[in-house]
Amino acid sequence: MHAGHGCWIDDGLGTNKGDGGIQRTTKALLAQGYGVLVLSMPRSSPANSSLSDPGTCRLGNHGDMFNLSITGNALKFFVEPVIVSLNYLSQWNYSDFSMLGLSGGGWTTNLAAAIDMRIKLSLPVTGGVPMYLRAESYNHDLEQYVAQFYGSSQPPVTGVAGYLDLYLLGSRGPGRRQIQILNRRDNCCFGEGQHQASVLGVGYEAALRTYEARLNTFAPLVKGSFEVVIDEVAAYHTISDYAINAVILPTLNGASPLATTVRGAWGGSLCMDVWNYILTPQPSNHVYLWDCYGGENQLFDFAADATICGRSGMCLDVPDFGRPALSGDPLQMFTCHGGLNQQFDLLEDGSLRSRFAPDLCVDFPHFMQPRNGVALELNPCSPGARAWSANRAPLTMSSAWAPAMCVDIPDNGRPEQPGDTVQVFTCHGRANQRFRAFSDGSFRTEQTGLCLGVPELGRPPQAHDPLQVLTCDGSEHQQFDRVGDQLRSRVAGQLCVDIPDNRRLPQNRDPLQLFPCHGKVNQRFHLRP
Repeated sequence: MHAGHGCWIDDGLGTNKGDGGIQRTTKALLAQGYGVLVLSMPRSSPANSSLSDPGTCRLGNHGDMFNLSITGNALKFFVEPVIVSLNYLSQWNYSDFSMLGLSGGGWTTNLAAAIDMRIKLSLPVTGGVPMYLRAESYNHDLEQYVAQFYGSSQPPVTGVAGYLDLYLLGSRGPGRRQIQILNRRDNCCFGEGQHQASVLGVGYEAALRTYEARLNTFAPLVKGSFEVVIDEVAAYHTISDYAINAVILPTLNGASPLATTVRGAWGGSLCMDVWNYILTPQPSNHVYLWDCYGGENQLFDFAADATICGRSGMCLDVPDFGRPALSGDPLQMFTCHGGLNQQFDLLEDGSLRSRFAPDLCVDFPHFMQPRNGVALELNPCSPGARAWSANRAPLTMSSAWAPAMCVDIPDNGRPEQPGDTVQVFTCHGRANQRFRAFSDGSFRTEQTGLCLGVPELGRPPQAHDPLQVLTCDGSEHQQFDRVGDQLRSRVAGQLCVDIPDNRRLPQNRDPLQLFPCHGKVNQRFHLRP
């Protein structure tokens, strides 16, 4: 964990010292059994060793280190502590390393991950964006723009590595991954407020997605994965509870978000849709266009191995006809095996390219107008190829019994807290009704990343136990399997999420509970982006 420019790891020390979330994040990691070593920027150690009164940073700004007469470049003072720390930890039988950093610590994370491949997962938070997206006001930390390293924008272009190079190197290699977390409302750095859309000619999110897509075009060569997550919850320059619970911890624990619609970007409102969709594994379901409505048959997971997995557990697949793929070959859903015929790359131009046949892209017949029921197929990739967009959106869960009622956390004038009960309430789509589904079976709130679950009461869950939001811990008490429209508890497989049947339609503030699974309408929920 790299704390960046802060001279403290305590959170909530007052407005002049901020709440960077370092302590909260460290506690969350320790609670899940991770060993944590915390670093700061050079010359940013406390003048007073007491964490309760850290005082001021010793020696102030570290930019003057670049004026020292030394062998090499002062950048070594930033990255060497990380390398030395990894060497030290290796002596104590640590072998699986991830790195997380805030602000200047995020920048250090980018640099260290590019240099040391022992860092398998890197999570820079508000650490930077490519130089071409930075306003002049960004350049207040010399280490982030020193021309000797990054090169000059004016000929002759020199330097070692630009930011896109660092991002690529940091995510390169089998099993390696980098997830950049940027806070849209950041009041300091790299948020939408610092983005000069009028100068750059592109909006904030579009600019980030463009370089994300550009880096992912190299995925077949470098074998790693790169992703940008825009934190909509963080209100300032910090690691938010959402980032901790909905991005950092699930990623470390191997889970991935499952809330993606694949929308045609050529206009209209048509999405990739699985025909005759059923939740139990069923190969050979054909793939069509259909009006976007966010049903289970329109939700996919873009996995790190380049497969596109549907909610049934089937993967988008090019049928193996015993020959190379040809233009016009149909697409289907088939048992996931990770072969080349199940690997696709969503490129910068929006084309969805098959790795099995790199000159062919996901398309529909050119002689047909896009409409409901048109089957998808492979066609030659070209500037005129159909463009797609993958929209990772939070879900609402509406009751099939009363479609105007949604799963809801009571709005008590604050973000939800552990132990808050879960209820149904008239659907309004605000943050307290939005969740993200993950591949480990968890459902996490959009605001704080808490998990739906049942409290551990020292006994197996029973009928009528209430549903709550809890601090995510990866246990089966917080995991559910989707069986049709039901949410079945993993810790008690005979119990499902249930709206109590009080011989009336559900009303606002009716609590959710676990109850023996029976498949009736009060146990069925529709998930919609």
